[in-house]
Amino acid sequence: MAAQEAAQELQAAQPQDDALDLQSRSLTALPALPTTLRILNLTRNRISDLAPCGALVNLERLDASRNKVRVLPHAVAALPRLKELLLYSNHLRRTGLPEKIRAPLALLDLRFNTKLTGDLVREEISARCATATTVLVSPRRA
Repeated sequence: MAAQEAAQELQAAQPQDDALDLQSRSLTALPALPTTLRILNLTRNRISDLAPCGALVNLERLDASRNKVRVLPHAVAALPRLKELLLYSNHLRRTGLPEKIRAPLALLDLRFNTKLTGDLVREEISARCATATTVLVSPRRA
């Protein structure tokens, strides 16, 4: 779904004050989003670029699971209020993650990203986080 159609979806979804649920809308691009959002659910779409979320300075929870994300933008990784970042079942790799994750995350869910598996990867990503963060990755297959 193109950005114009996504904007129509946004109008149809009608944000509930500070939360917006755009899950399962076949989105490929994000429309302009209200900067007042605290909770954004983008699960089960075809989104590959999360850069527009970098402007959402009030965001506390972002669920972009089950999309086509390959890179975590620096601006998203530095959102000042982001506590939960759910990116499981995407196409992320270590090279797609910033060297420093400055957001005050309590939870970073990276499970089912097939290039991010095992304890060593989990420890490496935890070390990139500015705060004590629970980092979830899938176990490495034997």
